[in-house]
Amino acid sequence: MINKIDYNTGQCCLDFIKYEPSGIISLDGWSFEESVNNFSLFIDEIRVDNFSIFRTLRLDVSISYQTDNKFHGFVIEYSISKSLDRSKVIVQYNGGEVIYNKRVSFQ
Repeated sequence: MINKIDYNTGQCCLDFIKYEPSGIISLDGWSFEESVNNFSLFIDEIRVDNFSIFRTLRLDVSISYQTDNKFHGFVIEYSISKSLDRSKVIVQYNGGEVIYNKRVSFQ
């Protein structure tokens, strides 16, 4: 299941959140910032630590902004041990601004 977010600061964009049947939740987007660990995920108001952050190829970004770096994309992955049954999923940017707040059921 994929939910579109389209949150854009001008230097960073969170495109979507993806829920995998294996219990992996990923945030996908792009950023000009060196560190992309400025998003926080909460499930039912409990913070979930990420287990993986990696850069991805985003030719659309490098072409649009005319940069030589083609790896502005990022994926931040989180692992959850339970199914989501009307759980509240919240994503915050820089520890404050809530950019995604939705009740999700997914097993």
